[in-house]
Amino acid sequence: ATMDFRAGPPAQAVQTVTISGKTTAAQLASAGLDTTSVVSGPMELNATLTERRNGLGELAIASDLTAAELTVTALAWRKPGNAAAKASARLTLDHDRLARLDTVQVDGDGLTVRGRGTFNGGKLTEVQFDRLVLGRTSADAVVRLPASSSAPIMVICNGAVIDLAARLERSTPPHKPETTEPPRGPPWIVDAKFNRVLLARGATLGGVVLHAENDGRVFRQLRLEGQTSAQKPILLQIVPDGAGRRLAVSAADAGELLRGLDYVKTMQGGKLSIQGHFDDTQPRRPLIGTANLEDFRIQNAPALGKLLQAMTLYGLVEVMRGPGLGFTQMEAPFRLTDDSLAIDNARAFSSSLGLTAKGRIDLDAQVIEMEGTIVPAYFFNSLLGNIPLVGKLFSPEKGGGVFAASYTVRGAVDDPQVSVNPLAALTPGFLRGLFRLF
Repeated sequence: ATMDFRAGPPAQAVQTVTISGKTTAAQLASAGLDTTSVVSGPMELNATLTERRNGLGELAIASDLTAAELTVTALAWRKPGNAAAKASARLTLDHDRLARLDTVQVDGDGLTVRGRGTFNGGKLTEVQFDRLVLGRTSADAVVRLPASSSAPIMVICNGAVIDLAARLERSTPPHKPETTEPPRGPPWIVDAKFNRVLLARGATLGGVVLHAENDGRVFRQLRLEGQTSAQKPILLQIVPDGAGRRLAVSAADAGELLRGLDYVKTMQGGKLSIQGHFDDTQPRRPLIGTANLEDFRIQNAPALGKLLQAMTLYGLVEVMRGPGLGFTQMEAPFRLTDDSLAIDNARAFSSSLGLTAKGRIDLDAQVIEMEGTIVPAYFFNSLLGNIPLVGKLFSPEKGGGVFAASYTVRGAVDDPQVSVNPLAALTPGFLRGLFRLF
């Protein structure tokens, strides 16, 4: 530290303090520079504080972040310890109060940040990121911090690519569900536009426009528009609805959307429509609704493949391994939480096969427990029930099948145990109109 007691002009440096050494994010937070939400672990730090006779000053900081771990939770992005990275920043002071963040620079392998910020009354009010590169994500953003804790943080973001693949892919091993609700975070509002969004399992969306309002726990309002890689439109909306929220989804390429969200990996194509309601009065805020699908194909699904083999429908097994087994329509009432999907009396059919299903899938552990009925050659089976006068002999209700079998599927999604009840296949009119799709 040096101090100059001589008389001089207003811009004279009357005090200069230089500090270098090792520190941690927690120690910096105790000194008023809290970066613990992004940085953890040790770091090399060099800081120079200069104060001038007129009360102005600057603080220059340079840090070696190689040993530290950097995390951006929203993108599930992480720089591990021992990966090279350096950071620097220059802050302007006015009578010992922070007035401006002139430059922020962070550089590392797959990491580039260029930004600046403004203060009001010594508190940070806005940060502008002119360039933000985190792995495959490339964007610019403005973050406005409110003076009141009850007001929302405002984020405006634009970019070429945002990578959500790691964020959307299911955790392995499975996480334990929360037994108590986590504390409420700060509310925020995001308006974003991205040329391309990278989802799970190699799926992508293009031309994405998003408006989202979050109260610190859940999305109160959301509207997302975009296109899949095949230029098929999608629209997702969440709006308040009484004590909960209403969800509406439409997608002209259901297979890519559901694969990108890491819910269904074996579907190709299909037109999807979902109407549902979030019950916010329940602890886990389940989404309860109905999904309707038209003209989709199932390919390389182990559970369905074993089921077809058990029914000795080897022709359909080969089709599923190749171009995929086509279905005309599916209707599936469901109950969805963060880690499980419950299905109740779902129905799907094509000219060659009819299925019903009810049960549960553990999305994190990837374990299935399902039961239902299967109708081979569904079109011809149900056709007999539609013959005038004598149709009732074959099928007491419209849409019922003449021959059907019950089945159960249990175990790992990728390699489940499948059993079929052969006696049920001999029972005429077994379905009793479960397929009410005509």
